[in-house]
Amino acid sequence: MATNPGDIWDYSLSKNGGKKNAEFDAIPIVAITTSAGTGSEVDIAAVISDDEGKEKTGIFFPSMFPTLSIVDAGLMMSVPPKFTAYQGMDAFFHASESVINKNEDHGRCLH
Repeated sequence: MATNPGDIWDYSLSKNGGKKNAEFDAIPIVAITTSAGTGSEVDIAAVISDDEGKEKTGIFFPSMFPTLSIVDAGLMMSVPPKFTAYQGMDAFFHASESVINKNEDHGRCLH
């Protein structure tokens, strides 16, 4: 949003989002992860929340790929163990979904 006008919800594809395309690329992004398994430090997506509207959705543009990703085990150890467990289960469920998804071409994954 540092380079584009309006509100971030103007660019959301969600039910209540404005569904606009970003006019300008994002500024360079440095991602510093404190979790393992989400992959957020290496992808183009971000999660946005509207507490009043009770909506949570993703937003993504190719220019949102981080320029630099820092993965430091020491930072991951700073998170309470229960959150590390939650993140591990989240990663497990995403992997499970990709295996049981009947619309996924599993042959691509085996090469």
